[in-house]
Amino acid sequence: MPTHPVIAGVVTTSSNRHRSSRIGLMPENQRLAHYGDISTTMSGKGLLESGATKQFRLCLLFAAIMSILLAGCYPITRSKGVVKDEQGQPVAHATVKISGTSAKPEELQTQPDGTFDFGTVEVISHQDPIEIKLTVEKEGFDRFSKPLIFNASNTDEIILHRSAR
Repeated sequence: MPTHPVIAGVVTTSSNRHRSSRIGLMPENQRLAHYGDISTTMSGKGLLESGATKQFRLCLLFAAIMSILLAGCYPITRSKGVVKDEQGQPVAHATVKISGTSAKPEELQTQPDGTFDFGTVEVISHQDPIEIKLTVEKEGFDRFSKPLIFNASNTDEIILHRSAR
């Protein structure tokens, strides 16, 4: 079994008055472990089963569980839908905007079939009242605007009316 020279068993105090060390050969499967001011050798298995490692694993497990719970509880607002004219025909290339004091402004164009999908709307402020607004504009049509419902999946069928101008 290969061995490696090490300094093991170092004990120091805060004043560094007492110091002892042992220089020797340590088997390859041994590791140097530190516990505050005390260093000792321990097998890899012993390190894995040490209290510090178990505490670390428990902390990681707790952090993972909390992350999952918080992700599931965090409010999400989504917005998607279809824009049609009064005859039920899709309105392509209409400008759809997300705005308001609570949302990051976003803008996109409807697809040839009139659909749009913002996915998750980024909420930048949770101050009461939460204000998120959806606006649709297309030349030749009246402007459409409505508030989005916070913490919901907003799916809309929007009917644009031809402007009288």
